[in-house]
Amino acid sequence: DLAGRIYVVQRGGEVSRLTGPAEEGQCPQTPPPPSGSPGDPGPRADTTAPGLTLRGERRHDLGDSRVLEMRASANEAADVELSAAVKPDRRGKFDLRDKSVGLPAGVEQRIKWRLSRREARRAKRRLRRGKKLSVRVRGRATDAAGNPSERESLKIRLGR
Repeated sequence: DLAGRIYVVQRGGEVSRLTGPAEEGQCPQTPPPPSGSPGDPGPRADTTAPGLTLRGERRHDLGDSRVLEMRASANEAADVELSAAVKPDRRGKFDLRDKSVGLPAGVEQRIKWRLSRREARRAKRRLRRGKKLSVRVRGRATDAAGNPSERESLKIRLGR
């Protein structure tokens, strides 16, 4: 400009003014940006994924109850998406309803699935015919910053 100041424009649209005395043939120094400006990164964003743990009985007897029970915990507050599928040895797989659970940090929470009468009847029929059945529960936790955990899995054998 007319006062002899030099301005620099960056591609993002930020304009800086170079100030201070300069030696002949050198550029003047850029003043430090004020705190809270777009150039200041501020606090670091959360980039660590939550740790998810699924626990449960390894075997469940369908003659006692149609309710499958397991426990889930996470090392930080997270939303957990769970899916479960009953898998026989060859074909006839059927899925149970997906569940979404909010877990507080470090607290183990019980999660239950109730097989419908039809699902329990199908499973018991296959067990009577000598088939092996298991329920595969899969889960993934996502924290408030949107970081997903590794997919966790739990296998529960079904019996009569």
